[in-house]
Amino acid sequence: MGDACAICHVKWPRPRTPLGGLPEGHEVYGCDECAGIVEAHAARSREQELVLH
Repeated sequence: MGDACAICHVKWPRPRTPLGGLPEGHEVYGCDECAGIVEAHAARSREQELVLH
């Protein structure tokens, strides 16, 4: 429901960055710090895929 960060569960300030979605169609949100970590991980994963391809 976006009341807390999906990763670290911090509630204030309310998380505003979408991190992804659940199978039921709901979006999950994260705080700025956790969103940065998720983005960095995704970038490394894409880079590894390109190297392996």
